[in-house]
Amino acid sequence: MSTYWNATNPQWVKYAEGFVVYFKSDSIKHRVYYDNTGGRQCTIRQYSEKDLPREIRHMVKSVYYDYSIYLIDEVTVDDKTSYIIKIEDKTSLKEIKIENGEMEVTHEFIKSK
Repeated sequence: MSTYWNATNPQWVKYAEGFVVYFKSDSIKHRVYYDNTGGRQCTIRQYSEKDLPREIRHMVKSVYYDYSIYLIDEVTVDDKTSYIIKIEDKTSLKEIKIENGEMEVTHEFIKSK
């Protein structure tokens, strides 16, 4: 509670390796995973393009300028953050991972007609 003092409607769930808490903070969805002793394992923030850091948005848009960014999962483990970004155009969907300044397509789908 001291880290996420403005969390709304937190929901705690027990799983084999510890606990996960789901909540919103400043309209951003959060999932925070803790081990059984309360140590934070991972934080996942889920949001839209408007909340994406500018430099990350620029990386994506400079290559995929005809695509719309529709969902971002920002994953932080220890002090390392990666971005899983879902984009689409009229015919395809792509999932892009950005980590350590490197961008790669991890999944790609063709939309059905």
